[in-house]
Amino acid sequence: MLICFVIWTICSALYETRGDTRAGQAIVAFIFLYSTSYALAWNGLLIAYTVEILPYRIRAKGLMVQSFFVQAALVFNQYVNPIGLEKLVPQYRFYIIYCCWLAFELVIVYFCKFLYGPQRTAAPSNVFQSTLRPRDQLSRRLRRSLMVRMPRSVLPPPRSSRTMLERKLRSMLKILAEPRTTESTPNREQCAR
Repeated sequence: MLICFVIWTICSALYETRGDTRAGQAIVAFIFLYSTSYALAWNGLLIAYTVEILPYRIRAKGLMVQSFFVQAALVFNQYVNPIGLEKLVPQYRFYIIYCCWLAFELVIVYFCKFLYGPQRTAAPSNVFQSTLRPRDQLSRRLRRSLMVRMPRSVLPPPRSSRTMLERKLRSMLKILAEPRTTESTPNREQCAR
């Protein structure tokens, strides 16, 4: 992307200063090349990388924040770029600002390369999430509320939680197995149990 945009800027400078028509034709070609490289690099990555690095419980909020900043950038580009192109004469100087911004993005991506390190796809989860297994990440309260015994491959509850669930189920079965009284409201002794 940076290379295409730098060549686009150089061709714009040649077209504005010398009036070279071949440079103008090259601008059109590099607009298409830049758009292609942008589509290959950022379109899919914006959503895919955000979903990859965020834990499940905050994924929707993270996507909302990411979408907000994308929309803010689109509004900025829609309304500020024409002002910049009007005020900066010759216009290719405005493109230099974007060349610097793309260089800044390149440096950030190079030094924050989570997917290109030795761990490949496991790196984002190790960096942004804890290294606990999924069953250990669930809170005790959630495990208690499940009340269903999941298969070991999906979500094996810890032994202490399993025995507590078994005790609760046994006490519920005892209550259901007790004979009912003919009274419609329970007396104090029954409520105390």
